[in-house]
Amino acid sequence: MRSYYLKGIYLLIGMFLFSCSSDSVDDNNDEPSGDSYMKANFGDMEWEADDIVAQLTVVPDQGGQRFDVTAVGMKRKLVMATAEMDNSSGKLTTKVYENDFALMFFYFGFSNDFWYGNYADIPDFDSEPDIKITVTESSDTAISGTFSGTFYRITGETEYEGTQFPEVLTITNGVFNNIPFQKVTIPEGTLAIEKEKPDLIQ
Repeated sequence: MRSYYLKGIYLLIGMFLFSCSSDSVDDNNDEPSGDSYMKANFGDMEWEADDIVAQLTVVPDQGGQRFDVTAVGMKRKLVMATAEMDNSSGKLTTKVYENDFALMFFYFGFSNDFWYGNYADIPDFDSEPDIKITVTESSDTAISGTFSGTFYRITGETEYEGTQFPEVLTITNGVFNNIPFQKVTIPEGTLAIEKEKPDLIQ
């Protein structure tokens, strides 16, 4: 599954250098402005986050970086990530991120520490994901853009505490505006440490 690839990058174990081509949205990296918010339509439901945490992880050794955002609101949680394999400047390129370079997960929630109704972006290994994250404005401290995607329920449960889980959930009209983020840079040489191979004893 494509999403497992990005999970590896998030753990900084599987962050390998791959070539990536993507349509550019704007050659100018405009500064995000206005209020900070994140909202979307989850099916027929109009959703807006009330708690947003974001981080940009820069890995100079691999020449890449990854942006992660977790947004919670209205007993729903959305986790998104984008990855760049040819940029470690600390500022995301304004472009469309999809396929191997975009990731989203959606959860129903019933308390601060309990989440339910796990969804995946593809129903089986033969399907192509339609998740798309577009960065429209970017600086070294904040980011703005849009997102969309279709999710399929992967848990066997269909209902919990009176809440019905849909089989398919389509996210549309997704917008994140002027989201501040923490920047974490992995020190150069951290991932490039080579250990001497031990002698084999015959």
